[in-house]
Amino acid sequence: MENTKEIEVFEDKRSFEQEGITGSITRYTTTTFEYPCIIITHTAEHPIMRFQVEALKRIMQTNSSFGELKTDEQFVTVYIQMQDVTTKYGKVSTKQMRLLLSTFEKNKLVGYYSDGRILEDFMVYVLAD
Repeated sequence: MENTKEIEVFEDKRSFEQEGITGSITRYTTTTFEYPCIIITHTAEHPIMRFQVEALKRIMQTNSSFGELKTDEQFVTVYIQMQDVTTKYGKVSTKQMRLLLSTFEKNKLVGYYSDGRILEDFMVYVLAD
């Protein structure tokens, strides 16, 4: 069974005024966290560099080489957070997590093993096979 938690990732507030009609429009885009997952945060001190995104893309392209994996429980969902927006980027095999962690070692990484089970600092290595 896949553990999920709904989170708010973007809020767009607009106001409009037209003859005879006034009001506001609020639109929310939401996504659900899929566990286990890791969130890579882009900050001014530790920005996500282009070479890191390219490396992550290549890591995800090689997921097909792990065809013997049978369930999603052997994958970790990757999210990237920039400012207040968190975006799902894809899934990485647990066998590739050490490579991902070394690629993003200077960035802020927060892992979740399940809802409410936060993994920070060296504890994110629990997600690696």
